[in-house]
Amino acid sequence: MPSTTLYRLSGLAAILAGLAYVADTALDWLWPGNVLGIGLWVSILGLHGLTGLFLRQRQPGGALNVMGYFLNFTGLAALIGVAFANNFIVPRLDTAVTQVVFTGSTLAAFIIVGVVFLIGVFVFGAALWRTGIFSRVAVGLYMLGSIPVALPPVFPESVVTVGGLLVSLSIIWFGGQLWQGR
Repeated sequence: MPSTTLYRLSGLAAILAGLAYVADTALDWLWPGNVLGIGLWVSILGLHGLTGLFLRQRQPGGALNVMGYFLNFTGLAALIGVAFANNFIVPRLDTAVTQVVFTGSTLAAFIIVGVVFLIGVFVFGAALWRTGIFSRVAVGLYMLGSIPVALPPVFPESVVTVGGLLVSLSIIWFGGQLWQGR
């Protein structure tokens, strides 16, 4: 498969991930408690988009690119489990049970996932910024928006929503650049 085809497929996956994030955010706002699971596809498709970004800048990105990709990929992959729990398990639990479940080791695991994802975003973002292959505005939006997205208990829900929309915009932007062969 030619590399341009791989970049275009990765770009399409990133665009779809961004659109899924917007759709999931809109549905959460319009229909609180929905259990459609669209958020799961953000991370799944996002992994493909992230891989395209990594491969496109693999030569000039160097070790920073590799480390950032590894951490960002690991955090994003772990977010699939968090999204699954939030979409398919938590809505079916009584509030009292949810409060018990999300203390101790479960809370610690979710925080670790968020921190690994956030560190990966910043290290990979630094590599994206340094190479200049992708829009630095999109890189900045990705990094800024990921802060509340990675650590939602620390921020008001409205800030997490705005962060999610910034991340959505950035990954759609990255996807468009990959699709165009940039």
